[in-house]
Amino acid sequence: MNPTLQNAAAVTGRILLGLLFVISGFGKITGFAGTAAFMASKGMPMAEVLLVGAIAIELVGGLMVVAGFRARWAAFAIAAFLVPATLIFHNRSGRRARRR
Repeated sequence: MNPTLQNAAAVTGRILLGLLFVISGFGKITGFAGTAAFMASKGMPMAEVLLVGAIAIELVGGLMVVAGFRARWAAFAIAAFLVPATLIFHNRSGRRARRR
């Protein structure tokens, strides 16, 4: 593959991936009360405090990935945030149990 095209693809992918988290973080700001209530319904203690942390990770980390500033560190922080978030908030086993 052409190195120029490869670099352009990498930059485009980095920008698009980072924007996913920036948009998600902004959505949490605009829907703060609803998001905090959802977190509390999942048993999260101090939902508002943890929500501020989630917003910070998504916005700052996403912007760092977009800008390419310490993008690997930002991506690691986002990945570390996503593991517990996925396990807590995107648990599909409860849906399967209800269908039976």
